[in-house]
Amino acid sequence: MIRVIKLFRRVVSKTRLFLSTNYWRTRNICVLIYTGGKVGSSTVYYNLKNCMPNTSVLHVHFLSETWLKSFRESGKWLSNIGKAQIVSKTLSQNPNKKVKIITLVRDPIARDVSDIFQNWKTIFEINKIDELKEIDVQNYLSESKFNQTETWFDTEFKEYTGINILDMPFDKQKGYSIYNFKECDILCLKLEMLNKVFDEATDLFLGVKNIKNNIRNVSLEKEGADLYKKIKDEFNLSENRLNEIYSTQFLTHFYSEKEIVDFVNKWKTK
Repeated sequence: MIRVIKLFRRVVSKTRLFLSTNYWRTRNICVLIYTGGKVGSSTVYYNLKNCMPNTSVLHVHFLSETWLKSFRESGKWLSNIGKAQIVSKTLSQNPNKKVKIITLVRDPIARDVSDIFQNWKTIFEINKIDELKEIDVQNYLSESKFNQTETWFDTEFKEYTGINILDMPFDKQKGYSIYNFKECDILCLKLEMLNKVFDEATDLFLGVKNIKNNIRNVSLEKEGADLYKKIKDEFNLSENRLNEIYSTQFLTHFYSEKEIVDFVNKWKTK
């Protein structure tokens, strides 16, 4: 009897999937969350994975041979190689499915602060988060170029896709833009507006409705959360330095004048 009940439940589950709108809209696509690090990609990945369990939803930071070769030669960040192999294999096994790429941009200073608390072992060559000192974090950030995402798009995204993201107009007010190509479609979003536009953007891009948008700041839940919050609240730079950081072609392509003024005011020396 128990086996019959279990079988019945499986049949009901598969029938619901077969009849669901999301299933029919996404059965012929592969979704690739393809971004630089610490721009909110994990949140997007898990939200889509949960609501599209029978669609290929992939997540990767590096696919270009230039970067993968550098990882092999340096012996660092080797997990990126395995992830790239899984994604490449999945895409090659589904040549008839349309690839739908989702990528994101983020305030570069906020991104670098978050990155430190993800990769502190490698950056500072320490074994325990308790060994991470505020002064070391402050000094590291003060010397940062804050251009990781820009560099990623220029050296990674462009090499793998053949697309220069800056060649395409971006809707700064809406917070996202969709680009359609023969080889793939691309959805580019601003992390700062993700809560506001995620449902609308994914509906238009994927045809998926009713995504449970559980976006939260996971950095505040990790080890070192107190120091992370302190750095985020207290780190500052001179206004001249900030104007240099936020006046690049890359950042002005995605962010409005008001958004850039807000970034400068957030991080400038009080």
